[in-house]
Amino acid sequence: MMITKAGRNIYPQAIENMLKASDYILDAVLIGEGREYLTTLIVMDEETVSHYAQTHNVPFSTYADLASKSDIVRLINDEIERVNKNWSDREQILDFRILKWELSDEDDELTPTMKVRRSFMCEQYSDLIEEMYSA
Repeated sequence: MMITKAGRNIYPQAIENMLKASDYILDAVLIGEGREYLTTLIVMDEETVSHYAQTHNVPFSTYADLASKSDIVRLINDEIERVNKNWSDREQILDFRILKWELSDEDDELTPTMKVRRSFMCEQYSDLIEEMYSA
């Protein structure tokens, strides 16, 4: 459980699991402990997002390139908005960043059972997280 700055109790796994139910999202890390609002780091499902890009004439050369395309950012935003409809205003994700690489247990981002190490992710990607809260 995490507690937002406003004192709202949030269970990140419930929201993350709804995000991961999307064909286009492989993993999500909800951020919001002690913060004004919720944000998330997104890992795309490379196979389905690549297929989407090919069928929608979105040119790309690498995973990182794909993650930065405006059409793909819009696609992921639509998935987040779909999930947000299930939650109250205080439980909705207001910003996100798509990671330009897949997570790896070799980089300590994942446990051996392939679960995200939340605290490690928050430290490792603190610049991206701060970017979402400084706008």
